[in-house]
Amino acid sequence: MRVDDTDDLALQDRREVLSRLFYTRKELSEIPVTAKAMTSFITVDEGISIGCRFYPTKKETATIFYFHGNSEIASDYDYVAPLYNEINVNIFVADYRG
Repeated sequence: MRVDDTDDLALQDRREVLSRLFYTRKELSEIPVTAKAMTSFITVDEGISIGCRFYPTKKETATIFYFHGNSEIASDYDYVAPLYNEINVNIFVADYRG
């Protein structure tokens, strides 16, 4: 595959390359009783959005913005987020565009 100067996508942003590098999952799990979470979707392009979860504890405390690794989705943090909340830290987890 050859990319020329007129192409607006870098090689690593091409769908055929990304599909071989990253395993994507589309589903969000149900929020367990232990997690206080707000699910949202951010539109990144026409017809394309990424899933996010915000696990708040206190408005006036620090917030971690976490962009997770490959083959994970935001809802995988439903069981970890309460640990951050216990130490009074909000956490916002965002998916990558896949």
